[in-house]
Amino acid sequence: MPDADDDHPLGGERVQWAVLHYQAVHLATGMLIARLDISQDEALLRLRAYAFSHQLPITEVAEAVVNGRLRFDRSLE
Repeated sequence: MPDADDDHPLGGERVQWAVLHYQAVHLATGMLIARLDISQDEALLRLRAYAFSHQLPITEVAEAVVNGRLRFDRSLE
């Protein structure tokens, strides 16, 4: 029996991939908010800026934050 997500126009696997990566960005944003005592907008801006300046996808940066391979401090990077 096909998975219910298989009816989605993007296909089930792509939807699952998108959800997992969205969750990583959301979680990393929350971690920055808690660690740095900054707003949600500022946290997401820092993730995006780091990703842009290092030519990385934001999802890769977010996963690095969540897994503890990348830490941000209070100073601007």
